[in-house]
Amino acid sequence: MKIYWLSFFVILIVAFSGCKDDNAVSTEEISKIWVAQFYSGGIQCDTSSYYQPPDVTEILEDEGVTVFETQVEGYAVCAACGCPSYAAMHYALIKEVDLEKAVELGFTQKDPS
Repeated sequence: MKIYWLSFFVILIVAFSGCKDDNAVSTEEISKIWVAQFYSGGIQCDTSSYYQPPDVTEILEDEGVTVFETQVEGYAVCAACGCPSYAAMHYALIKEVDLEKAVELGFTQKDPS
């Protein structure tokens, strides 16, 4: 009977030692930084020049950069014909280790205002 219980406890210990807690929070904090890039486009008074700003999350993630959050800070544009119809600074919060990749894509390190 002793061997039975000993075997039972050994199997139990081995079974639970391989379990992974998927809900466990990592004790390591990921260093994050903001990067930004300015976009403008379209032409005032020209209805055919619709401007769709790029999706910075898609741009960065396509190059392997993890994006945690984005913000867009709209800039004023003049209302005169010929002025751009869109102008904004696009921010993305990324892992600090991905800064070099973001810089290669034209982003600069900059915090939102």
